[in-house]
Amino acid sequence: MGPELLLLGALAKKVVDFLRQLRGKDTSAVVTQLVAWLSGMAVVFLAANVDFAGAIEVANMSLDQMSLWTQSILGLVVGSVGSVAKDVLKAVDNTQTEASPELIPGTSAPARDVR
Repeated sequence: MGPELLLLGALAKKVVDFLRQLRGKDTSAVVTQLVAWLSGMAVVFLAANVDFAGAIEVANMSLDQMSLWTQSILGLVVGSVGSVAKDVLKAVDNTQTEASPELIPGTSAPARDVR
């Protein structure tokens, strides 16, 4: 299993999380994930159009040679990897240094009572 499959696994995890957040009506989390994906796509599209894009390689293919669809998927993966990294930091942080305000205040789903 290559590293590319692990990166696609991050995308799959964030799609599942996104669907759960949609179902739970957690507007802030949904918007945050959409912003992460759109930001990842924007970064990849911009990077693909700079003079040194031929020097940026992913899976043995230079960024400027990738199709728009490939760049789009790569952007989604970049946004997902960023989200997973943030999730990991929040999970191991017991001092709340990774705490951040909601993107849309007052729109998180209420905490469930676990008994």
